[in-house]
Amino acid sequence: MFIEPVFSMAIAFGSTGQSMTGLTFPKNGKPAEIFFEASSIRKLASNSAFLSLIPASNKLNALLDNQNTNGYVFKPTLQAYNNACARLLLAYKLMGRSYFEPSILPDGEGGIDIEWEKDSKHLLLSCQATSGQRDFLYYQQDDKYEAKDFSVSLLKEKLYWLIRNAR
Repeated sequence: MFIEPVFSMAIAFGSTGQSMTGLTFPKNGKPAEIFFEASSIRKLASNSAFLSLIPASNKLNALLDNQNTNGYVFKPTLQAYNNACARLLLAYKLMGRSYFEPSILPDGEGGIDIEWEKDSKHLLLSCQATSGQRDFLYYQQDDKYEAKDFSVSLLKEKLYWLIRNAR
């Protein structure tokens, strides 16, 4: 099955009549839309750091061309791709001007790992291949490490931990 990466902008009107803008990603073979208030997108786009999302989105899209070999699934599932796109955008929004490009890699099982490293800190956001698996965050500093199920509040906490001064 061919999955076409779609990062298209859409304009719609919310139930209260406000203008909404969103990104469209494929979902179950059909586009799924994630909407934000248009003023929020304009503010995001006016920030020059927004351009730093382009290389990361290109890496995500390139993963869709991967081939599976020797029992490893390097081509991500639609579930992993959609979650990675949405969570990368969320991470950007949470990090603001402190955003820096993560490494984006297949996990070998149809999922996608998004990794940030700064000083002695390591943060991995694992987007799993199927809805039956839970996405998680793994974080490590020196010899201390832990993994927990993904939540927006935990992502916010750990991104702050990553970008603040070491120790």
